[in-house]
Formats: sequence, C-alpha cells, structure tokens
Amino acid sequence: MFFFLRLAYSENTAVFKRAYPDNRIIIYASGSSSQYINDSLQMTKPEFTIDQVEKTYDWCSQCSSSYTDYPWITFSLKDARFHIDKYLLRAGCCYDGCCCHDYGYCERCCLYSWEFQISSDNKTWTTVHKMDRDYSMEYCAEKTFELK
Repeated sequence: MFFFLRLAYSENTAVFKRAYPDNRIIIYASGSSSQYINDSLQMTKPEFTIDQVEKTYDWCSQCSSSYTDYPWITFSLKDARFHIDKYLLRAGCCYDGCCCHDYGYCERCCLYSWEFQISSDNKTWTTVHKMDRDYSMEYCAEKTFELK
C-alpha cells in the first residue's frame, strides 16, 4: 500500500492543518519502503503523508510478497480528541517511481482495499469506513470520503 492522507487541509476546521505547526501530531506506521527521492533511492517516512511541504515524493508503506500482511499507519494528536467527518486518500506513484524493495526492484503499488479506523485509546479500534476492491485508486488518484 502506497498512499497519502490529508484531512482537508484547505478548510478552516482542518485538524492536521492546525496541529502540524505545533508538532502535536504523532505518527506510527507498520513500516516503510524506499522510493526515488531527488534521483536517489531513499527510505520514505510516514511524516511525508502530512508534512504540508510541496515535494515530488510520498510515503510508501512496506511492500510484502504476502497477501496476509496489512500495512497500517496511525495518526493521533497529543492531549487532544477530535471529530472526523471526512478524509481524503490519494494513491501514490505520482512522481519518480514507486515503492522499492530491499531486494533492488521497484513495483507499482496501488490502493485496492482498505479500512479507516478510529480509536480513543489506541487499543480498541472501530472501522468507520471500509473499501473493498476499488480498482481506480492508482497513480495519484484521490478521493474524499464523507463519514456518517
């Protein structure tokens, strides 16, 4: 899975837009892969998903040859709770190549199926949106999803 997530940065109510300058966003990911960044193969960072910097690279989750591995990324705010009513998801592979393995080859990664989950304690997770078999989420495709 290779993606970019933003929670409506352009709106006045955007949670991450307000919290990012204060370093209040905590990000954890199951792993990362490499991507060509400025003509050099480098490890990507989960922070690339929300850093609000114009760039020609994204974050790549770890690539796996197993269909039972499910990459994940979590976002939380220090000492804060917030309401989410929508999210924007963008597939990667927009710029200089795609996810690259440690074995020296790169591959086209696209979003296919995913779940958007929330938690108030980082232990119990509730799925608030689930997508199965969306074949359109590749090569910079993006969609905004309203949550009910």
